[in-house]
Amino acid sequence: MGVLNVAIKLGFNAEAIFYGVLRDESSMKEQVFTNLMLDIGAAINLIDALEAFMGREKLTARCDCSLKDVLKERRFSINMLPPVVIITLKRFLSKNNNLEKNGEYIVFPLEIDFSPFLVPELNKVVGSRYLLQAFIEHVGTELDAGHYVCFIRIEENLWYEFNDLQVTQVPEDFVLLRRPYILFYNTAETVWFSEYFINQALAERSKMDKTAFLNTS
Repeated sequence: MGVLNVAIKLGFNAEAIFYGVLRDESSMKEQVFTNLMLDIGAAINLIDALEAFMGREKLTARCDCSLKDVLKERRFSINMLPPVVIITLKRFLSKNNNLEKNGEYIVFPLEIDFSPFLVPELNKVVGSRYLLQAFIEHVGTELDAGHYVCFIRIEENLWYEFNDLQVTQVPEDFVLLRRPYILFYNTAETVWFSEYFINQALAERSKMDKTAFLNTS
């Protein structure tokens, strides 16, 4: 089940959480995105792959006037950032009718500043600093036969590995050596999971205290 479907089933507004907008600077057309899918090819780090995705791309298009193929350049800018930016590294590519995995290590940052990729008019009015909150790692060489492990940052320097039913606290240097497949970056203004659960517990305690008071009055 996809991330968006899970969010919807849990009652979250998926559009408000995951939907962003890209603008094609050559045509000024906009398109909604929920997942930035990056080719990793020869890239050695995630930022290089992101810059390649957002940067100039040469396309061949048919000219209606001359009926000839012409080269055009396309460059994307982000016109709206969602609270959660999902980034998928394309580790599986079709080759000879088979899916082959690129298991190379890709350096990934704990923080991304998206300001270089924003449209100019948006750059000064929105927060562009995003922190890595979680990622999914695929273990194995085949898409259908592999195993998925999740790493979640509960607090700034507190990581947990979720491997089936086993949950283990792991050091950050161990986390940074993993080979992520899908990464989740949240706005820097987003509370950590630990803060969220503490706030939820306090709200529940307040509700219980209020109920107890009403029952005794």
